[in-house]
Amino acid sequence: MAACGAGSFDLVFSSMASHWFTAGEQEQLMSLSAPGGRLALALPVPGAALAGNRLLKQLLGSQPGERLWTRAVRRPEVMALKLERCFDRVHMQRMSIREDYPDAAALAAALYTRGVLHALFGRGAAAAREALAAAGVPGVGFEWPLLFIVA
Repeated sequence: MAACGAGSFDLVFSSMASHWFTAGEQEQLMSLSAPGGRLALALPVPGAALAGNRLLKQLLGSQPGERLWTRAVRRPEVMALKLERCFDRVHMQRMSIREDYPDAAALAAALYTRGVLHALFGRGAAAAREALAAAGVPGVGFEWPLLFIVA
């Protein structure tokens, strides 16, 4: 990001990515918008209790492999507080997007294809996909609780 330079863009947009950044990288992201420019973020927030979310949490506790989850669940409200120091207006809205799958295997395939399992398990993503698919749970719903921030 440093190669772009501060104040280079009228709009900076990040969807489901900035929560992986370090604090320093988040500061760089905020500095990229030009004076009067905007920053738009979509961040995951903890909280869904659907079967697919519970299966994934169980898998996180039992599946061997890299543990990147702790970095993924940084509090989005912390990012919002940082933005309030840098921008004159900050609008936040929570929303949930629900997806329904015929079974746990379909959920596993979707999360694997999107890179979610790679982000959480690193080299263990394929094994995580197999373990999730092997759960054999029919009619799995998965919910993405999100926080949208525009500054």
